[in-house]
Amino acid sequence: MTATLALLAATFVASPGALPDGKTLDALSYTFGGGPFGPSGTLSIAADGKVSYNFSSAPSTGSGGRVVKMEWAFTKEQKAELFGKLVEAGLLEMPEGHGVPFSNGFVVSSGKWRLSLSSVKVPDKVMALLRPLLAQAHPELWAENPEPKPIKPERLKLRSLRYTYTPKANGEVVSLYLQPNDTVRYTRQCVFNALGGPLYVVEKDWKLTTKETETLFEALVSDGLCELEDSGGGYPKHSFSAYAGRWSATFNPKELPDKVSSHLLPLLKKADAEFWK
Repeated sequence: MTATLALLAATFVASPGALPDGKTLDALSYTFGGGPFGPSGTLSIAADGKVSYNFSSAPSTGSGGRVVKMEWAFTKEQKAELFGKLVEAGLLEMPEGHGVPFSNGFVVSSGKWRLSLSSVKVPDKVMALLRPLLAQAHPELWAENPEPKPIKPERLKLRSLRYTYTPKANGEVVSLYLQPNDTVRYTRQCVFNALGGPLYVVEKDWKLTTKETETLFEALVSDGLCELEDSGGGYPKHSFSAYAGRWSATFNPKELPDKVSSHLLPLLKKADAEFWK
C-alpha cells in the first residue's frame, strides 16, 4: 500500500515541464496582443509542420485594420529541433492559462493532450527562439532594433576663408581672402596711422580653378586649421575667419603650424613676394 501511494505522489509532483506519457511536443500556437479590442496576432506551428502567422491592427473593425498574413513550412527535423529547444528554454514551465489567453498565451499539444499557458512576459529564452519566426513574417513589428551605428561626421567643407596677419601694433595689415567664387584677393594695407597716400600698398586679385580651391580647403582642414587654439592677444597677430555652409568660426592662433602655413605661403608669395620672402 505504501509503495502504491509513493508511486501516485511521484506522478502528481512531476515536473511542470514534463510531457504526458513521455511524448514529444508536436504543435504550438502563440497568441499575442490585446484580443478583439486591440492589435493582436497568432503564430501557429501545426503537427504537419505548417507555419502560419496572422496579425490584425484593428480586429474589432470590419476590415481588421492593417492585416499581415504569411505561411511557410518546416521539415519534420526543423520542427522537432525547435520544439525540443523551446521545452529546454522553459516554455512548459510558464504559468497555466485558462480559456484562450490573448496576451502572451500559448496552446501546445502533445498527441491528444493540450495545455494552455500564459504570462505577462514570455521568458527571454523562449522569445529568443520565436522572434526570428515572428520577424520573418512581420519584420516591421518583430525585428529587433540593432544598435545604431555611430554616425560618421561629414568632412568639413569650407565655403570661403579669410586670413589676416598683423606683424605689430599699428603696423601694416595683410589680408588673404579665398572667396566662394574661386577668386583670391590679397591686400596689404598701409601703416595704420599713416596719413594720405593709397589705402593699400599691394592689392591683387586672381582666380583659381574650382578643383584648386577644393584641394586647398581640404588640405587646410586636414592639417588642423580648425583645431587652432586662440592666443589670447598679442603680436604678431594671425586671424582666420572660416565659413562652412551657414556656419562661421574665427581662429586667432599665436603662431601658424608649418602644415597650415605651407598651404598659404604660395598664395601669399604670389601676391607679395617681397614681403613674404
